[in-house]
Amino acid sequence: WIDDPSGRLPHDYDSAGMGGNRFSTILLYMSDLDEDAGGETVFTEAWPVGQQENDRVKLPEALKALRESNAAEGILERGSWEEEMVAKCRSRLAVRPRAGRAVLFYSQLPNGEPDPASLHGGCPVLKGDK
Repeated sequence: WIDDPSGRLPHDYDSAGMGGNRFSTILLYMSDLDEDAGGETVFTEAWPVGQQENDRVKLPEALKALRESNAAEGILERGSWEEEMVAKCRSRLAVRPRAGRAVLFYSQLPNGEPDPASLHGGCPVLKGDK
């Protein structure tokens, strides 16, 4: 919020129907989850930092690996959005919960347009509690 008593500074808070005008978000994790327990925050349009393009796992491959691992057996319905989300959690940029860890990300590009890489979601918990 910028206070401008003079009313001379231009302000544009309209998001033009493209979502909110949130500039940034910080997530603070309050609990720990093991590596294969799920519960990560996944950025579905972003790849892990430093991962080479030829090392990227496509969604069909990630789904196949998830099904072969039996990690979601009896928990998630085959073909459900939750199963697809877990596959993305294992192939895209994901942050595993650790007590005291914080994640800061920006929702807008410097020019004010929404940043597609900020699209995120919560991965289903497969073991334990989040």
